[in-house]
Amino acid sequence: MKNKIVLALLATGTIIFNLLFWHQSLGANALVFSTFIIGASFYAFPQNIKKIPVIITTIAILLTTITIFYHASTFAIIIWLISLTMFPALIHYSEQKTVFFGFAVSITDYLMGHKLATENIKINKRASLKFGKTLKVIKLSVIPMFVLTVFYFIFKKANPIFEELSLNFFISIGEWIQNLFIDFSFAQIFFTIWGFTVIIWFLYKRQNQKNQKFEAVHFDTISRRKPFGNINKTNNIKTLSTGLRNEFKSGLILIISINILLFIVNIIDIIWVWFGFEYSQDFDLKQFVHEGTYLLIFSILLSIAIMIYFFRAKLNFYPKIKYLQVAAYIWIAQNIILTISVALRNLEYIEHFGLAYKRIGVFFFLALVIFGLVTLVFKIKEQKTTYKMIKENSWAMYIGFVLFAMPDWDMIIAKTNLAHTLKDNIETSYLLTLDDKVLPLIDQRQDILLQSKDLNTYRNFYKSYQEIYDNRVNDFIKKYNKKSFIARNYADDKAFDYFKTKYPDRVKKLTTPRTKNAKPAKDE
Repeated sequence: MKNKIVLALLATGTIIFNLLFWHQSLGANALVFSTFIIGASFYAFPQNIKKIPVIITTIAILLTTITIFYHASTFAIIIWLISLTMFPALIHYSEQKTVFFGFAVSITDYLMGHKLATENIKINKRASLKFGKTLKVIKLSVIPMFVLTVFYFIFKKANPIFEELSLNFFISIGEWIQNLFIDFSFAQIFFTIWGFTVIIWFLYKRQNQKNQKFEAVHFDTISRRKPFGNINKTNNIKTLSTGLRNEFKSGLILIISINILLFIVNIIDIIWVWFGFEYSQDFDLKQFVHEGTYLLIFSILLSIAIMIYFFRAKLNFYPKIKYLQVAAYIWIAQNIILTISVALRNLEYIEHFGLAYKRIGVFFFLALVIFGLVTLVFKIKEQKTTYKMIKENSWAMYIGFVLFAMPDWDMIIAKTNLAHTLKDNIETSYLLTLDDKVLPLIDQRQDILLQSKDLNTYRNFYKSYQEIYDNRVNDFIKKYNKKSFIARNYADDKAFDYFKTKYPDRVKKLTTPRTKNAKPAKDE
């Protein structure tokens, strides 16, 4: 019974996929499809519904689809697609616990989609028997159909009235089929087949998936009995102790040395950036933030990698490990101070040059770095594995991306920059690259379209800003009018209503279809 329902869900899902997404952009259709695919997957694999990764991913899919329905930002769409891609592996296999491995297994399953169908057909013996019976009926019908066709052509040639009736019959059937598929193209057929493979991906799992067992052999806590490298018969305890002692000394010297260097850098930043920074036109703030920030972030990541290396295995059980741990904690604390310095540099940049995605992204990345440093403390203190740290940080990054995708950043950036006190520092070229929903805000401040191009470094437009803006408004009105209601979102609705209210004649001209016999106006 369950196999029949899953098969019905497969057929229904294929139809829904085609109806919702063929020649449509994303809007409410993403929410409808996500609700269906989650419900269908829960029915097919009820045993994994209560898994924490499944619950997190399900909430993420629903949140991002609500976000798409509200403002349909590109970033929200990307995170929605990533969430959907991970979901099959997490709901299919109880062993999957991490973002990266789950994503990899899910992609592998989709690429091996032909096996999803064949493996499940083999399992369903009743379906196989029915398929065999159907095939047998088809074989038995071939000879009668052939004989019937021969007699049809004989009677057709012998009886002109029968020929006319049969001809009219087949013409009527042909017209009916043509009308049925008048709007159906080969492209849509392939699109429907693609939708079929997508639904199979969610509703069926591979039976012999080796990759799914990869995480089963990884543990959260470092084992003292775990071998350290390749040990041959000539090795003895003294040799191993000497190797560990040398590694301990090397790590301690390195971490103390970098601690001293980092202490000097932090003191300079605290004095200069935290309390004594003053911006002047002669100072290259972009270089100070861009290159400085990237280098500091790289140094933090390098620090994390070094500490993971030293606390990866048997060194955690070395008798004097507390000295290395204390040095590592000081290093982590100093990296947190360095992270604050990077955040303050970014704030200075925003204060003088406004918001942008990269500047917002820096804060997001720094928050993840702080989380990573905190988990590093627990890894060192509680002797946890790198696998556990990767698992925790990958989920933190994923949840962070989901939360980051929810605000309408294009509107926030546009409103903040248009209200900025230092107008000459706000790049009009950047505002003109934001989503269509910000066009009403630019319409209310068309003075920025007169800004000199010398003040802009983001994009070099060959046309004037006014011309770029007018073309974007016209394109938006035309595109919006062609969208089905299921593919629209609230932010675009609001923008369209703005232009429809303020410029009704312009909107009417752009959205009224011209008939074939319509005469062009004199000025055309």
